[in-house]
Amino acid sequence: MAFLALRAHGKINLYLDVIGRRADGYHDLITVFQSIGLHDRIAFAEGGYDIKLEVTGAELETGGENLVMLAARLLRSYSGAEHGVRIALEKRIPVGAGLGGGSTDAAATLVGLNRLWNLGLTSEELHELALQLGMDVPFCLRGGTALAAGRGEIMERVDLTILPWVVLAYPGFQVSTAWAYRAFDENQSARNTRAHRTTAEDVRTRLQRSDLTWCLNRFEEVVFEEFPQLRELANNMKSAGAEAVLLCGSGSAICGLSNSFGEALKVYRRVAGGTLRVFLTHAVGASPTNLVL
Repeated sequence: MAFLALRAHGKINLYLDVIGRRADGYHDLITVFQSIGLHDRIAFAEGGYDIKLEVTGAELETGGENLVMLAARLLRSYSGAEHGVRIALEKRIPVGAGLGGGSTDAAATLVGLNRLWNLGLTSEELHELALQLGMDVPFCLRGGTALAAGRGEIMERVDLTILPWVVLAYPGFQVSTAWAYRAFDENQSARNTRAHRTTAEDVRTRLQRSDLTWCLNRFEEVVFEEFPQLRELANNMKSAGAEAVLLCGSGSAICGLSNSFGEALKVYRRVAGGTLRVFLTHAVGASPTNLVL
């Protein structure tokens, strides 16, 4: 029986600006995606005709709305394959934290089943399928660092001078992405700052710097107002010496970035404990093999 096990890396957004709402209801963004060492594990065993999913480590539904199931069914429909598969997903990335857990699991499913079923689909074909599953999924196919525009689908691979250490703190609750976009659209302060926002070229230039002071997440303007405990957590990380502190995606996790392990360890020790789930990890570069166990 054919078997394959993969690592599905989470992501953070080192830069995230919402430029405006499009006619199709989506939003144009400028963002910098960054893969991190924190990952889920996902294994595939070929057999039968049905697609079956088991999840450990989190309470997730395993039916048709799960992104892993959606990815598997989309790939089989596109390729015309008649294979079945049993999928075992071990969740390590907190659910609803803004760390791309669902997206990276979907990307790993596309990559894994393309190999397991010997489909031979190109990276371009996988990218097009990933676009149908979510904004972050195309990035998660390869990982590393990428500057993205549009809905996030227009990507340019970039190299950071230094890959930072990352402290992640998850408060135990989720922030709805749909709510965050609505709140941002309705927020007067957020609207007033749009005229002063940077372009992709500005961000590309900043990426060449060795410090992390250019990092930004525009969702903080509305999320911190609604959830002041997240602002307090971010301030705690700053006072502990993190070089940059950011909301992860639209929340709810907070990440503190440091260019040295020693400084990251100080931040970790400051925030670890209580009801928070805290992780000390690092940014990782792009490689087609960094999915494979």
